[in-house]
Amino acid sequence: MDEAVHECAGGLPLDGRAGRTLGLVLADLVNCLNPAAIILGGNLSAAGEPLAEGVRESINRYAQPASAKAVTADRKDLVDCRIAGPPSKGWW
Repeated sequence: MDEAVHECAGGLPLDGRAGRTLGLVLADLVNCLNPAAIILGGNLSAAGEPLAEGVRESINRYAQPASAKAVTADRKDLVDCRIAGPPSKGWW
């Protein structure tokens, strides 16, 4: 695991247990916002599949069944991410 990821977690391992904890919070957001996808990028993506699997597990367990079924949670490496749309045009 990347040393920077480990330091961001305060030296704690970013594993399935950490993913389940994060997923519990994200499950509440899924219930409120009903997103189509949750993208784990940056340091969370670098933490690996065990973290992402823990997030998915908690969302499936704690979110409303219809919302949990409709959302996907996936890791993406967003190294070259550019804003496209209104914010890039200064429409704040």
